[in-house]
Amino acid sequence: MKVERLSTGCEALDELLGGGIERNTLTNAYGPPGCGKTTLCLQTAVSCIEEGKKVVFIDTEGGFSKERLDQISGNAEEILDEIILIEPDDFDSQEENVERLESICDKKDIGLIVLDSLVTLYRLELNDGNTREINSRLANQLSTLSNLSRKEEVPILITNQIYSDVENGGVELVSRDIAKYQSKCLLEMKKFEKGKRIMILRKHRSQPEGKESQVVITENGLEKPEKKFSFM
Repeated sequence: MKVERLSTGCEALDELLGGGIERNTLTNAYGPPGCGKTTLCLQTAVSCIEEGKKVVFIDTEGGFSKERLDQISGNAEEILDEIILIEPDDFDSQEENVERLESICDKKDIGLIVLDSLVTLYRLELNDGNTREINSRLANQLSTLSNLSRKEEVPILITNQIYSDVENGGVELVSRDIAKYQSKCLLEMKKFEKGKRIMILRKHRSQPEGKESQVVITENGLEKPEKKFSFM
């Protein structure tokens, strides 16, 4: 059976993902600040709207930019009409809006849900005495999103932050296994100089883990480079 996918609007990334992000799963893109996570979200949103669907965009860190949207789409005014922008200011509000998504999908022709970022408000809520409770609430949000994605057959794109894993080397996702468990696709975004980025599949249902693709960030968004670059 053919798996339905939504294009990210980036040829190189679509090739990496086997045609785009899957419509009935959670795709989790993670990486350092400035690596292009929000650009990916905006570009995929534009792709969805070009298919004639609406987008729910939950922005927890103020990264949504009309100017950047206009650069990517060339027509921000019309695109904005098709985006339901939600800007929670605390973790409680994020939780409430995740619970509202099913009702929104029932009323609107939603083709994509974006949560950028999953963990910004989660991190602000954490303290020494409430870790278990807050982790449980985050896990419930991800479960809600996963169930909604399957029920409505709508792709859900979330972004995640990272921190240095001193013990094992490399990097680790904020929230660790909580986000990894529910995400059927884990996409690591590595940042290099002059707009160069490496996308690495860390988890996918049909593509090989460790598969890589090179992209560059331009005024138009994430694009396939004219030629492969090296980091020597």
